[in-house]
Amino acid sequence: MHKSALAVAVGTFAFAAFGMTGPASASAAGPTICNTITGVSACWQPDGDYFSVVDTAADGHHVEVAWAVPGRQGICQNFLGNGYQEICTYDFPEHQLLAFSTSVWEGNELIRSSKQVNACTSPAGGICS
Repeated sequence: MHKSALAVAVGTFAFAAFGMTGPASASAAGPTICNTITGVSACWQPDGDYFSVVDTAADGHHVEVAWAVPGRQGICQNFLGNGYQEICTYDFPEHQLLAFSTSVWEGNELIRSSKQVNACTSPAGGICS
């Protein structure tokens, strides 16, 4: 089932090595960390504690980002379709390690998923634990 597969995926990536594995860019609002694969692009913006998840393929699939911080995990889903962006806002404690991965789904079937990307919940970066 979809939720079981997701829980396993989040649990697995949350405890993986903590090195950066995806592209990063800087902005005036703080570092934006993105994770992109065919069909989905998800970016974490620590200044505002939100993910933007964009469906980038006209394939009828929905896309999501699975995330985990110490003691908490979840998903942000986008069912809006190709070219549309979903924004999911959270209130994470500062200086926490945030691990996330993107995926493409057909109903409850996983089509493809990205490698884990790690970021800091603090807009200023710094030491994350």
